[in-house]
Amino acid sequence: MTDKVSDNPATGVEHSIQPQVAVRDEPVALSFPAILRNPNFAHLNAHSVAQRQAAGEISSTKKKDPRDKDGKRRIRRLENSKFSFNPHIVQPTKRDFAIPVARAQPTFPAPLPPYLPRVSSAPSAVAPASDPTSTFAGKFSHSLRGARRVLRRRRGQAEPLVHAIEAELCEWLAEPGKPSDVDDYVIVSGIREVRRSPTELVWDVDQDSFARYIVHCAARWYGIVSFSKEEPDGTRLTHLLRPNRLDPTE
Repeated sequence: MTDKVSDNPATGVEHSIQPQVAVRDEPVALSFPAILRNPNFAHLNAHSVAQRQAAGEISSTKKKDPRDKDGKRRIRRLENSKFSFNPHIVQPTKRDFAIPVARAQPTFPAPLPPYLPRVSSAPSAVAPASDPTSTFAGKFSHSLRGARRVLRRRRGQAEPLVHAIEAELCEWLAEPGKPSDVDDYVIVSGIREVRRSPTELVWDVDQDSFARYIVHCAARWYGIVSFSKEEPDGTRLTHLLRPNRLDPTE
């Protein structure tokens, strides 16, 4: 009697179910002893595409750094210019950029010594004594620059006087022996010629101190010695002497 195999799957031999292994497209990672690994080739041990891409990005950023192309000396110069080797260097503050103001130091002693009085009056100015008989009488001590400054301030009043006085002095220096045409020759309003000689001119300035001042300024400009002197009758005459005349007949 032959046994028939039942077609019922429940009664059949049950096949063992084996797990399905996932198929990977990537290469299988192989193990390598750590003692034999070279650290210079660590970038070759990346086991995934992501790790390789990250390693590629790092290498690209390193290549783009301009300091990678610099030599050791250039890098050292840059570090020295920034004082990166000195940990005590700090950034300057606003106070460092402020210009220091010099503090005024008084030279006068404080407190005052006992031999210096607390309050002392200045001595009054002593007026110079005038001696008509002295050789310094009538000496003109004003500078030409100061004279020009004074005349420029009073240009309207001084200009016609300066032109008339200069013309008369230049004519007298060029032709000292030429006599005046008429007696009591009036040079300009307020100035009258009293006496004329090859070596001296005597003018009567009509008691005008400013006109007399202009006469002295013009005489100083042309190197003529000038002085004013009062006559016995009270009239003040201005004397003009020809400079450096050795022989008056020439």
